[in-house]
Amino acid sequence: MPEIQDPYVRAALQRLDDMSDSRQNELVASTIARLEAFVLDPMIRAVVTARESLDIGQVASEGKILICDIPVYAPLRADDVKLLGRLLINDVLGHIFSRAPGHARPSSW
Repeated sequence: MPEIQDPYVRAALQRLDDMSDSRQNELVASTIARLEAFVLDPMIRAVVTARESLDIGQVASEGKILICDIPVYAPLRADDVKLLGRLLINDVLGHIFSRAPGHARPSSW
């Protein structure tokens, strides 16, 4: 864990590491099952492991409009579409809220 810089994430992972193996398994089993199902789809795996990707920070800082159409069952399952959408929204919000106060610009939704 020496590479983890964020103090909250580091503390949470340290608490998890301090637990017994059985307690760790109990806490993370459902998350691992969802994650495995998510990345089982080859298209999802290609999206989340791509070396090059859309720079959400650049889109946000330049005030551009990002429109994403992720249709259900074409070809992604409903649960995969929800999770992919949540990851995208989380990335957008992370960039918007991390702006320096002097560089903030109004955000529209």
